[in-house]
Amino acid sequence: MRGAALKLGQVLSTMEDSTIPPLIKNELERARAEADFLPDDQLEKALEAAYGDNWKNRLESFKINPIAAASIGQVHEAFLKESGEKVVIKIQYPGIAECVDQDINNFKRIIKCIVCVIMLVMGIFPEGTFMENMIEVIRKEFKEECDYIKEANKLEMYRKMLENDKNYYVPKVYKEHSNDKCLCMEFAEGIPIDKFVDSGVPQELRNYLGELLLRLALKEIFLFRFMQTDPNPANFFYDTKKNQLVLIDLGAGRTFEKEFTVNYAQLVHSAANRNEELIIEYSKKTKVLSGEENKKTLDAYMKMSLALGEAFNKEADPYYDFSTQEATEKVRNSIDVDI
Repeated sequence: MRGAALKLGQVLSTMEDSTIPPLIKNELERARAEADFLPDDQLEKALEAAYGDNWKNRLESFKINPIAAASIGQVHEAFLKESGEKVVIKIQYPGIAECVDQDINNFKRIIKCIVCVIMLVMGIFPEGTFMENMIEVIRKEFKEECDYIKEANKLEMYRKMLENDKNYYVPKVYKEHSNDKCLCMEFAEGIPIDKFVDSGVPQELRNYLGELLLRLALKEIFLFRFMQTDPNPANFFYDTKKNQLVLIDLGAGRTFEKEFTVNYAQLVHSAANRNEELIIEYSKKTKVLSGEENKKTLDAYMKMSLALGEAFNKEADPYYDFSTQEATEKVRNSIDVDI
């Protein structure tokens, strides 16, 4: 499996455990981890299309077997001929960008015919526009991710944003070896954060990594107004030697207007303080609500907002325990209406 269908599966596989039935989630996680590699002859043609017939001249060595594969492309280890630097080259699957709409539309039909029915029965998604909107957002982001030149620019911008924070590291981009179909980056050491955490690390270290992720998310929204919106844990490496979180994929990065982030901060603050009047006010300002919702929908939305605000409530315990939280269950029980 590749392309937009795999991207949708990746997004669903990262949802909270109590939201997706274990059988479905296990299959989605397996699909995320086992993306198909390009056959060698197709890989050769992809490299020739990106760099020309003499593509090998720019490299000291190139490993044919990829070190990773995802929905859009696969990643290979290489060494540059001029500098001898160790790099990774992300190679886009041929034809992926041209097939986005077809893949999304086909997956949408499957969802509506099979998966959506199962999920609605089990109370995973609300009826109405939620699934439709999610698929359309993924369509837009997937098209954006297919442009590696844009991703290279995002990586450079993000690297500069975090250059003075030693807790995080963004690898260097080699633009002279990058184009819209191939992205060349510095080789970054580290272990995908989900695999590292599952290896039995101490709770203290798990807490530290969780704090790094949460701090990063808050910085992205409220300071940088630029966020990595792809939740795939394979996009986050932990470098055990440097004690750093390494951020390797910015294809889904997007910017936010200042007005939105200011209003969103007020929305989070209102939810944390359980101020229902301000929740409604700032939900309209951020366009989360249109102002045309009926009472049943507003009641459900309010329950969700209050549940999600619990993590930021100052009057609660100083540390919010995500392992025992009930917010997800409260949200799921509130979305049986058309929102």
